[in-house]
Amino acid sequence: MCKHSKLVLAVLCIALLMSSCNSTSTKIDSEVNESNINKVDINRDKNVLNTIDEQGIKDFLNKFMTSIKNVDSQAFKDLMDEDGVYSITYFIDERDPNVVVHVFKDQIRDDLVLVNSENKVGITLDSLFSGNDEYPIEDIPIHTSKDLSSESFNIDWHVYNESMVEEKLNDINRICQKINLTNNVYIPQVFVLMDNIFAFAKSSSVLEPYPEFTGEWVIFESIDGEYKLRAIMKFE
Repeated sequence: MCKHSKLVLAVLCIALLMSSCNSTSTKIDSEVNESNINKVDINRDKNVLNTIDEQGIKDFLNKFMTSIKNVDSQAFKDLMDEDGVYSITYFIDERDPNVVVHVFKDQIRDDLVLVNSENKVGITLDSLFSGNDEYPIEDIPIHTSKDLSSESFNIDWHVYNESMVEEKLNDINRICQKINLTNNVYIPQVFVLMDNIFAFAKSSSVLEPYPEFTGEWVIFESIDGEYKLRAIMKFE
């Protein structure tokens, strides 16, 4: 073999070797980057967990449950602010019209029946979450995830506008079902959503043989370290 041929062959061998090394390096870099992405995602979830005031949430829920159990209207009012609270009753089987009632703090009756100034009647609170005495507040799970943290009802709960909420009832029902399916267990539990909104629910989603969704939900918001009621919902 001539010197020229040997030189060409050597160059080709070196080129092939370098190509193989580059391919291996690219693969390793890709694996490292993917690993780093996964680590970032995991750490982000941990950071979400670390920023949640679990004890504050459970203290709020304890006050809420105690106020309705004792039919204590003043204790219930203490969980509200000047924007009031929405009562939403959604009939899954359409046997009755759905009802949206907005009630301000000074309209709360002593018997904890949510009725507005026009005598439009909403939820009777002392029947809410009945039979849950055997489930301690301290044992209530608080769920956080990237999926939940991107969920929103797309409603400004601070605005007094019953018609606006009525128009979005089907969306509210759909979102609640979606949230519940992240942990479809019929126990009291809390879901951490976006924009400092939390959902306390005892709800059940059945997909077969036909879809069915029932339950009781409390929507509350964290504002400057305090928790305030935004909506109370029943799906029947």
